Amino acid sequence: MSCFSRRWGSLALLFLATVAGADAPLPAITNPEAIAPWLRAAATGRADVVCLGDSNQLQQNSGWDHGWIKALDERFGLYATGLLSPGENAGNGAGSGYEYSVASTISSGQFFYSGAPLELDRYLEPGIGMAPLNYLYVPPEQVAGAGISHGLFIERFSGIDVNAPLRFHVTFGTFDSGPPGGGGSFQLSVRQAAAPFQTLATGAAHSTAGGGLGVASIGLDLPAATRETLLNLRFSPFDQSITGPFIAYYVRAENRARPVGVSLHTLYALGGRSARHMAEALLAADMSYLTLFFQKVRELQGPSPRILVRINSGLNDRNEVRPSILSGILPGDSAEAFLDNLHAIVFRIKVVWLINDWPEDELFFLFTVSHPVGNPDDAQLESYREVAAAFASESPRCAAINLGALTAWGEMVDNGWYQFGGFDTNHLTVPGYEVLSAREVAALEDGACWRDLNADRTLDSEDLYEWHRLRPDLDGDGKSNFLDLRCLEKAARTGESGDVSSENVVPRMLP
Repeated sequence: MSCFSRRWGSLALLFLATVAGADAPLPAITNPEAIAPWLRAAATGRADVVCLGDSNQLQQNSGWDHGWIKALDERFGLYATGLLSPGENAGNGAGSGYEYSVASTISSGQFFYSGAPLELDRYLEPGIGMAPLNYLYVPPEQVAGAGISHGLFIERFSGIDVNAPLRFHVTFGTFDSGPPGGGGSFQLSVRQAAAPFQTLATGAAHSTAGGGLGVASIGLDLPAATRETLLNLRFSPFDQSITGPFIAYYVRAENRARPVGVSLHTLYALGGRSARHMAEALLAADMSYLTLFFQKVRELQGPSPRILVRINSGLNDRNEVRPSILSGILPGDSAEAFLDNLHAIVFRIKVVWLINDWPEDELFFLFTVSHPVGNPDDAQLESYREVAAAFASESPRCAAINLGALTAWGEMVDNGWYQFGGFDTNHLTVPGYEVLSAREVAALEDGACWRDLNADRTLDSEDLYEWHRLRPDLDGDGKSNFLDLRCLEKAARTGESGDVSSENVVPRMLP
């Protein structure tokens, strides 16, 4: 049964848990084995994470976006940047990315962030509450881009590796060939964004006239070289202009030498908004918008993509007065309403998969209710964690993290993890996001029996064969060596999950 079709069963579980009393505290992670296939993909191939959250998702150039990318980089490595929209946050920038970002372009006055033809507008609609994604637009017969910063920046020490063979991916719109919307032109270029500002690669001039209004993609390769410098992918060389009409939806950089790793994307990050607003925005988004986004998330993984959708909410749900989005539950701040809104988010994303005929087993969900904010913690947040855990406990490919079990108010105060010296407990400092993100990723690994490398629910010699074939890093030390074999052997001897039989384990997997 699907993740979203049993919400009333979740409420029943919540009721039973309440009757049972407080002698069984909520664990740090619920249903961790559901995420095991995603973890295997991250350790042995490529996997992606898509995040939705409130202001904590993107908080002053940090947030969960920053913390999770850093944690994933340290554990699995990054095979690509996330999808970034070049007009992010209506040109103001929002801080998406960790050691990579898009330029803020609003001050130049040369670009637009709305006003594209409706047939192109729908692929990244402005004004529907799906911040921070926003296209970059140059109207017909106008020019932009020369002599100003725009496009994607990758920091010198980014986990993507500026010295690697890189491929820059750009998703843009095509226009009618004839007037009045005749195609414009642009030319991808990569330059050093620090002295001596050398141009490293330039593509051919490309027309946006495609014979009709639609979406296309283009790439630019940068060979491996010792660069050790800040890189900037642009839509035009520094001394040239983009000619309108031009619209850019997404930019992304891929490390072509890295077949294993993770990439993270922020789909929704908006301050002061609840899970209800997330669901409302997703339902309002044109299916072309969501399809294009997830299509681009999937396309660099290969034949069997694995996507983990992390949903973080709770703080603003305590102030929600509107009825829940699916069933109209009141009061809007109740645990029942929060659960209903959570179901709506999952439902909408699963519909994207259904409409596009993508395999449902590609898609995983992680529910992470907001961090602790007091001592004792907020009772509403605790009730939201309970229903999220109940939802995950009965749902395939769904897990829930209890941040209240990964830290506590006292630890956060002692370590200075709340903003403004503890005055703002709703938001965290950079170390707070980094430490808790790392703990989330570790909790997923500790709880899931993901070292069953061939996914046959048995840890045996076949998994040893898969290790020799894939050479994954199983113990998280950044290397693939005999220590990973010991990790696999230990898992086989002890059995990591009641669902995994160790009866057929080969006793001498190691010499």
